[in-house]
Amino acid sequence: MKSAYERAMEKMQAASGPLRELSEAQREALQELDRKLDAQAAQVALDFDQKIATASREAIQQLRAERAEMLHSIEEKREREKNRIWEER
Repeated sequence: MKSAYERAMEKMQAASGPLRELSEAQREALQELDRKLDAQAAQVALDFDQKIATASREAIQQLRAERAEMLHSIEEKREREKNRIWEER
């Protein structure tokens, strides 16, 4: 008798094809990418928080928009790089 997990995995494979396995090198590359981009995002947030703390009321909204744009850019880079790693054979 199959577990609920096994049945769910079979349904998922039927819908999207067989699951791909990552090599150890790919796993390490993904972990390193996450560490690097998490640190980069934290640094951007910290830098902008410091700028916002000393900014005038007029400049705060602009700085917040710039921070959000930069963090969004980092997340887009993360997705592109992860997809590139997943496509490696």
